[in-house]
Amino acid sequence: MQSAIENGRLVRERNAIGLKTPLASVTLVDADPAALKDFQEVASYIKEELNCLELVTEGNEDAYLDYKCEPDNKLIGGALKKAYDKKLKAAITQLSSAQLRGYLNEGSLMLGDVKIESGWLRVEKVFNAKYAAHAEYAGASDMTSSVLLRTALDDNLKLMGQSREVTNKIQKLRKSAGISIDDQIEVFYSTPEKKDSVLNQILSEHSDKIRKAIKMPFGPVGQKQPNAVLIGETTYENADNEAEFITLYICKPAP
Repeated sequence: MQSAIENGRLVRERNAIGLKTPLASVTLVDADPAALKDFQEVASYIKEELNCLELVTEGNEDAYLDYKCEPDNKLIGGALKKAYDKKLKAAITQLSSAQLRGYLNEGSLMLGDVKIESGWLRVEKVFNAKYAAHAEYAGASDMTSSVLLRTALDDNLKLMGQSREVTNKIQKLRKSAGISIDDQIEVFYSTPEKKDSVLNQILSEHSDKIRKAIKMPFGPVGQKQPNAVLIGETTYENADNEAEFITLYICKPAP
């Protein structure tokens, strides 16, 4: 389980996707039904760790993965001597995924009259060409787990990512002001008068998510009571348009 999550993290870092921007989906590929059941039992944890909207478990490895192998030439040559010829070497390079799975399961493999013993082949799983070269996916695989991320971002995912950044701004302001999670405070916001701005769209569509995440009242600055005490304020800017920004205020409620 941990290996699957670590693979996902590595892929995210390699593709420079911000952790606050959610992924559309994460697919965990494993031929073992028990492993897939385990993944589903902790699906909510995996989705939170990888910040994805959907978790897919897939048991059909052939749809996603190819098994590859590298022969241990020294070990095989020492055991087979002249029998380890060009023909046998070529046959090893052409082993199918099904044959290599059988080799791992049985501990050996027959190629004609030659028995390929356990440890002679170093087997790995890699995502097939359909996914390895696909612009919308990124994957990582080892013999323990295989993780495929849908990295393509649409406008909705970008908005969700920015709403998490707004949430993070509020949490950082709360901590810098020395406010504990149990303190009774309110958070307000103001934006320039641009109804069609991205940030106004975020506030319109994701205020409830922000409110739930910060566990504090959250609303437009016009709702602030005149005698509320301002504790701190900060600004969040749209990285794609510096003219768009949200000013955030943390206040103590009016007595």
